[in-house]
Amino acid sequence: MDLYIGNSTKQRQQFCYRVPEETGLRVQDIEIGTQVKISGDLSTQQIDAIIQQHRAYGLVPAAEAGKVKGFTGLCYSVGRPIQSATLELAIDANQRVLEARGKKLREEAAIAVSNGMEQTLGEMGTGANLREVEMSAVEEEPKGGYRDDAPFGEGVRVTREDARTTSQRRNRRGKSR
Repeated sequence: MDLYIGNSTKQRQQFCYRVPEETGLRVQDIEIGTQVKISGDLSTQQIDAIIQQHRAYGLVPAAEAGKVKGFTGLCYSVGRPIQSATLELAIDANQRVLEARGKKLREEAAIAVSNGMEQTLGEMGTGANLREVEMSAVEEEPKGGYRDDAPFGEGVRVTREDARTTSQRRNRRGKSR
């Protein structure tokens, strides 16, 4: 029986796995947006074991790739190759997930900086309050000058109310534990 593993990330993957009843580790390289057929004539039990090894790391059936809520780096299909449209859908979905995660992290960083500055001002006894803090993240051009996409740049503005609301939410979570 055949097992196909698809790479829905934007980086080359090394798929490392063990086949039951065999010693040693097997490794197969999977290029960006492609798939590999796992080598050998595998039994159903061996395929199930390989899938179980990687399920904890986010391996999903190809039918679910691009449709699950979070990031899915690798997907699989038993018996037939994964359609290229499925891998493209998963890559696009992953890009959206990563962009949203990055935006949330930048907002949280700006809130943390704002709260830290407010605390420092309070400790200094200045009586001054920040109304808002604006931070930006800008990607510099690579030294070689080559890039395959546009450079990244984004600003985040945090008002005093944003920082207070997040701080209160964090305090409520801490008290309930």
